Amino acid sequence: MTETHLKIDCTQCQHYYVTWDVNRPHGCRFFAFKSLSSPALFVFESSGKSCEAFEQKQLAKNKRQAERKEFHSKKGWVA
Repeated sequence: MTETHLKIDCTQCQHYYVTWDVNRPHGCRFFAFKSLSSPALFVFESSGKSCEAFEQKQLAKNKRQAERKEFHSKKGWVA
């Protein structure tokens, strides 16, 4: 395994989700699959490369702040 593969934490990726499938509880929306193990591990085992789709989740608080900032930066009314 590579060093970069070990650093990927799927729970911190915006594409990761927990499924209702008991046999395959981990899912990846980007690659559209469910697996028993971590999606990053599954991608590595399948392709031999680290997952290149990882995108850090944006925390809800930071997301709201960014939306507020964007809203207040607009000039005038938008109809």
